Amino acid sequence: MIDGAAKSASNGLFLDIISGVAQITYTYMGAEAGNNNYAAVGGTPVFDNRGPTYTPVNASVSATQHVSGFLDFAFGTYAPTWATGLFNNNGAADAATRHYALGFVEISANVFYVLFDDIARGDRDFDDVVMRIDVAAVPLPAGSLLLLSALGGALVLRRRKAIAA
Repeated sequence: MIDGAAKSASNGLFLDIISGVAQITYTYMGAEAGNNNYAAVGGTPVFDNRGPTYTPVNASVSATQHVSGFLDFAFGTYAPTWATGLFNNNGAADAATRHYALGFVEISANVFYVLFDDIARGDRDFDDVVMRIDVAAVPLPAGSLLLLSALGGALVLRRRKAIAA
């Protein structure tokens, strides 16, 4: 489950993993910004709103997360130079980018839209980069299920032999 209920400059989207591994899919939904902005996943810029590395709408990347914690994404600005900075979804406010803002729209317990605002020229429009985040449990591989079934069968046979003796 993703939790974005408490939003401020000092927190973000938190993923609560009960057990197993979560598969997170980040999808670029678009942007309307004068600045050159980007979204980063795992510390690497993956979606750019303009320039030679412009990202087409609906492009996506996936990542896995093994423990509960903040989702590992960030938004930033390349240009103009007076606006450069990075806004991490890590629960810690950065004084250098205190004017940046992040908004969340919950679609379901496992889907959020994340909206970045770079506060260019004082606007507050939350449309400078929009990203969809989908979270799903990673299923056990078929080989694991087969192994568990075989071990269970071996235990049943052993128990039957012990009862017969």
